[in-house]
Amino acid sequence: MWVVAALSGRRVVGEPLLLILMERLIGFILLVTGIILLYGAHTNQASLGGAAASLFITMGVALIILGIIMLISRISES
Repeated sequence: MWVVAALSGRRVVGEPLLLILMERLIGFILLVTGIILLYGAHTNQASLGGAAASLFITMGVALIILGIIMLISRISES
């Protein structure tokens, strides 16, 4: 339905709801991925080595921050 509406130029009422839902879902996936990466890097620090463990911990923290930002952000309707 929304594909036909997008091709014809009409605005669908439920379109922003789907966009918000997908943004929240992707934010949640980023958050969970960051937590798993942070936990795995922290528990295996000795086998990873200092530089690699620091890199993966930093990447995990960055993914957690991005996930939180996507979960709390608002989409403006224009």
